[in-house]
Amino acid sequence: MFNRFEMNTILHVSHDMEIGGAERALFQLIRGQTELGLKPSLAVTTQSGFYGDKVAELGVPIYEFHQKSSIDLTIGRRFVPIAKEHDCVHF
Repeated sequence: MFNRFEMNTILHVSHDMEIGGAERALFQLIRGQTELGLKPSLAVTTQSGFYGDKVAELGVPIYEFHQKSSIDLTIGRRFVPIAKEHDCVHF
């Protein structure tokens, strides 16, 4: 088990995981963390998309918030309990 930094669970947050360079880089980061024995998760404010499906294939938990507008305040109260379950939150 990986505990070099005493941080094993990481929640990555992204707007979506459709096809794009940043999304691909985040997928590769999550895949690498999984290979190291870390426990990454992914939270997307809209829906997971192409790279989200690839993350799911790794067995990584995905939280979709289905944000309806940029001022959807319900996301905060749904996000905070999930974030508290993780050692690190990466935006």
